[in-house]
Amino acid sequence: ELLPKGRTTLPVKVFETWPSVQEEVTAGMLTNEEIRHVLKKVDPRNTHQLTFEQFTTAMDMLEMKIQERAEEMEQQELDDAQEREGEEGDEDSYDDGEDDGRYEDEEKDGYSVDFDEYDDIDEDNAGEDQPAPA
Repeated sequence: ELLPKGRTTLPVKVFETWPSVQEEVTAGMLTNEEIRHVLKKVDPRNTHQLTFEQFTTAMDMLEMKIQERAEEMEQQELDDAQEREGEEGDEDSYDDGEDDGRYEDEEKDGYSVDFDEYDDIDEDNAGEDQPAPA
């Protein structure tokens, strides 16, 4: 169906300009260099003509490259998402310079002490040692 009557090969240009191939180039999933590399593999004698078998082999090879690229992009998105989550989680340990009465080591151990509470107790107890006013 792809080949005109009497022909057993297709020009390489037909492959390079094939709509599905060009869509992938436009989408950034394939580069023209990758296409040329695949064509060199399937047409090692550089005849610039592809048999139907070579054509389908080249399409399969490009499909594998597209799949690899899609997996790489998916992995990159996952890595980026994890990195963003990690950055959001870092907000808890962010030191804004304000003294909140907690020591870093104590926070790491899973508890914190608010020393301001003890200051209040000292203030409450401050008058107990002195005689009550008459």
